[in-house]
Amino acid sequence: MKYVPEDFDRYDQGFFGRAKPEYIIVKGECLEKLKQQGYEMDCWQKGIPLAINNKHPDSIKLKGF
Repeated sequence: MKYVPEDFDRYDQGFFGRAKPEYIIVKGECLEKLKQQGYEMDCWQKGIPLAINNKHPDSIKLKGF
């Protein structure tokens, strides 16, 4: 990955839920920008797809369930 827009998280449609770390190299400034935007990149780099609001699926607690 060469560039991360400032508002990538605002328009993201589940990119890191479908994309796999074996095929996309994210490091350096891009990695830091994504972390600042709330992406749990450590989980994603371990091969865990990100889900709702860029969170690891197990960390999501739905109210009322």
